[in-house]
Amino acid sequence: MDPLKELKNAHAAGVILGLKGVAGTVPRKDIDVLLDEDPDVFNLFLLALSAIQDPSMSKDKMGYFEIAGIHGMPKRPWDGVDGKDLSYDEDSGYCAHSTERFPTWHRPYIAMMEQSLYLMILEIVSRYDEPYRSAYQKAAQRFRIPYWDYFRPRGGDVKCPGIIDNGLTSYPFDYSCPKVFTTPILRVRMYPTNNLVPLNPNPLHHYKFETGSMGKDWEKMKIPENLFPRTHTVRYPRPNPKWGDSVTILNSVLNALRMDTNRLVLSMMDANVYGDYDVFSTNKLHKKPPPQPKEVIATNTGKAIWSWPSGSLEAIHGLYHGLIGGDGLSDSSQMDVGAGGGHMSRVATAAFDPIFWFHHCQIDRLFAIWQAIHDKEAKSWFSNPEQAKLPLLPSRKIPGNDVKKSFWTSNDAKSAEYFGYTYPDLFGTSEEVLSWRLL
Repeated sequence: MDPLKELKNAHAAGVILGLKGVAGTVPRKDIDVLLDEDPDVFNLFLLALSAIQDPSMSKDKMGYFEIAGIHGMPKRPWDGVDGKDLSYDEDSGYCAHSTERFPTWHRPYIAMMEQSLYLMILEIVSRYDEPYRSAYQKAAQRFRIPYWDYFRPRGGDVKCPGIIDNGLTSYPFDYSCPKVFTTPILRVRMYPTNNLVPLNPNPLHHYKFETGSMGKDWEKMKIPENLFPRTHTVRYPRPNPKWGDSVTILNSVLNALRMDTNRLVLSMMDANVYGDYDVFSTNKLHKKPPPQPKEVIATNTGKAIWSWPSGSLEAIHGLYHGLIGGDGLSDSSQMDVGAGGGHMSRVATAAFDPIFWFHHCQIDRLFAIWQAIHDKEAKSWFSNPEQAKLPLLPSRKIPGNDVKKSFWTSNDAKSAEYFGYTYPDLFGTSEEVLSWRLL
């Protein structure tokens, strides 16, 4: 069967094949790098994201609303797949939190969104006149969802609250949120004639909920409506005069904590204690200290210290959910920020904020880098092999709902290349990957 026809048939059945069969293996790029190096791909990506967010696709199982809803709300099964936690606990949904399946569960989930965007891109390309159509047809094959590298500088000098320089701390680089996420209106080259027109709203800025789309789920949230908007997604919400974002606070927080989190991530790539997949992958082990220290490390003082994990990939992931969305303040009058935090800060609503997908591509990138460094080590995969065979619900690999064979497992999703993507960091030996990351 023609690979594209096969992909379309699978997509209609809610099956995730990935893009390898139709477009090979292509590196995902940082979102600003994609904008700079391949504006045609970025243009198509924006138009496709806007299209799948449109209310006309809200009931399509492979549209934005339904895919985002897999993660938490709405509290109903996706496409008839049992296994979703329908309670109103914070961690409810299909998502595998506090388990070794946390990194692998998100891999086919992101690939589902990537597949939906790719097929929409092909449809959009067909709407252009020549010669633009031919150029965009080539660009479509280079599309993969970009990631947001929090540790990549986005500009020059920045100042944050501190204890020096009149209460400010200066950094030579700015690690703010990429402006494509915080600018309400962008411009795109629109079909059929490739004219430059405003794209309003910017589909990376927020997602707008349809009235009634959540049923009674909003009413069962544990935070008052006046502190948590239900019309559209926000980050560090400002309730007055209307719901909006506090970009200044978001960027200040990202800059202030960037150095410490970067150090931890580099440690996670290289420190012996993180060479164990179970330790690296999930915060499950960190709810209380392990009964015995993992190892003894000689310090530069000549003394020996006990060492155990100070974090995990899941912990870094959770930290950035809070940093991006805003965990809320005890006094909402301070800085005019809503005490409920933004949608990214809550499991039930996080996936509706468009920034979720680029945050999770970054987490998947860190996972893939770790895999490349530790691929030959004895503890580079699940300590319990049975856990790696469990279905990553509701991500289908073949049609149907047979829990024993219809869904992706962690073993199936071990390699990013199964889905037709890689990362620029992964070219070379494991030693070269590590040395590059430590520069």
